[in-house]
Amino acid sequence: MTVDLSMKSSITANAEIIWALKSTVNGYSNYSCANINDTFKKMFPDSKIAAQFQMSSSKVSYMVNHGLAPYFQTILKDEVRKSRLLRCFF
Repeated sequence: MTVDLSMKSSITANAEIIWALKSTVNGYSNYSCANINDTFKKMFPDSKIAAQFQMSSSKVSYMVNHGLAPYFQTILKDEVRKSRLLRCFF
């Protein structure tokens, strides 16, 4: 039973991350994400993910600025290091 609960949590977290990315890429304001979970629950009443989904303006801001941005920054730095390393050989 514990495994199922952690799996649901992980799937819901993935949905929240996808929404944070979508809102950022499309230029949605953080405020527009407030109570979006209510919209999803109405749109998808039979969805367990929609039932567990939680989003607020402060949550999306925190996720993007303190979770996703550092992750993508690390990837970018790694790619720059690789490209510099390759240039040394040519």
